[in-house]
Amino acid sequence: GPLGWTRQLDEPVEDGHAWTTTNGSATFGMHYERAEGADCWTVVQEVSYTSTWTYCRGIGLTRFEMIDLAGGTIRATLR
Repeated sequence: GPLGWTRQLDEPVEDGHAWTTTNGSATFGMHYERAEGADCWTVVQEVSYTSTWTYCRGIGLTRFEMIDLAGGTIRATLR
């Protein structure tokens, strides 16, 4: 698999912010949502498959869904 780190959050933390990986292979977009009384940001990896990570202020990572090229899916939710 790929080596090194992938940036999953970027600044500024605001709705509509986007960034590209250092090698240009993927673009990430940031979208605001209010969930369960918390300010949350969902980051969407915009490639041929979709993976998402949701971070909530004061909590951190609360949910993610990663989908691979074959359609396999890994999901986790903090409850």
